[in-house]
Amino acid sequence: MDTKKTIKNRQGQTKNSSSLRERSRSRIQNESQAILQSNFEGNDDILSRIPFAGSPSKSTLSVAIPASIAGNAQSFELRAYLVGQIARIISVFGVDEIIIYEDKCKDVTDNENRSSKEWVEFACSKWMEFFVKNLKYLETPQYLRKTLFKFDNDFKFAGLQNPIDAPHHMRISEWLPYRQGVVVPGPKFFKGTILLDHKNKGSWVNCGLPVEAWIETKLENNTRVTIKMSKESESLHKKLCSDFKKFGRYSEIKSYFTGRLVDDSTPYRKKGIYWGYKVRPANSLKSVFNDSEYEEGYDLKIGTSERGEPVDNSFKLSTKGENSKSKSFKHILIVFGGLGGLEDVLSDPQCSLNKVKDPSSLFDMYINICPEQRSRTIRTEEALGLTLALLRPHLLENNKNL
Repeated sequence: MDTKKTIKNRQGQTKNSSSLRERSRSRIQNESQAILQSNFEGNDDILSRIPFAGSPSKSTLSVAIPASIAGNAQSFELRAYLVGQIARIISVFGVDEIIIYEDKCKDVTDNENRSSKEWVEFACSKWMEFFVKNLKYLETPQYLRKTLFKFDNDFKFAGLQNPIDAPHHMRISEWLPYRQGVVVPGPKFFKGTILLDHKNKGSWVNCGLPVEAWIETKLENNTRVTIKMSKESESLHKKLCSDFKKFGRYSEIKSYFTGRLVDDSTPYRKKGIYWGYKVRPANSLKSVFNDSEYEEGYDLKIGTSERGEPVDNSFKLSTKGENSKSKSFKHILIVFGGLGGLEDVLSDPQCSLNKVKDPSSLFDMYINICPEQRSRTIRTEEALGLTLALLRPHLLENNKNL
């Protein structure tokens, strides 16, 4: 009898626990739904409780990585995973630009087994091609990849790469006032009158939504864009998602989304919503500094090396010979070396900086992010994560002071 009572009590406890878990799960889902619905009610403000919405970004952060580290991977699978790991690290820390630079002359002259003539003509190594293509692929929202990328062997193991899951990689049921898309010839669901009304006017854009969006700017097909969605579009999105939730399908679509073209940097600069990174290939270390996309160049250049100055509690972002207390920086560049460090990069003819013997002379700051390291080497992808984590408080403070 006692055994039967014990079993019944345990069964009752299990049912109660399951019921509590269900209620808790339901409460969390309802709260999440309420947050999504209230995020942009009445205005365009992004509430601080959204995890990926921070302070508007007033500065830019660039990192430079040697192409040869892709060649050090022991298999194609590991090479693909390495690039995916780097893409995730720079996305987590909100890096604006990643520069892949050639650091081995012998790799550049080896053009065997190249996937396209375009990259051979660019005079780069196969590691550069692999690196750049996969970084761009991972940064692109999933619903745009089929249109913007032609599949080849460099994407063979893309399935092993973890998604960066950045804010602009939106699901069909998610809503933000901004959306990335690609220009398409016309909408799937509309014909006749609507197409005639918009003939030779504006562009139709696939934004990963149930129906295309229309903007007044005329653009070429397959152009990737960022759109600021209209308030009417938000109402349409809610209705379509509600219908799908009720009926398991979208009701008859009689309208379409509308918006206007904005610069890709607008969400991050104005609302603090990270909008992905740009990828810049550089044919040498010299090109990293000289071919910046910013007119004023990089006003703070940081090099990383085990021979650099240790980062301690007194560390501050500063340029050589200047007082850093009142100094803020708009464009920050952090440069990493390969297995042999930046010293090894300088010794290779591909560097194009023949007169420079000491790498520290190229930078405003030359830092050691892991003093007294216990391994012989720190891999570039490890140094990348360590450096960005260590400098993050200083970078955030710099952004506030601008």
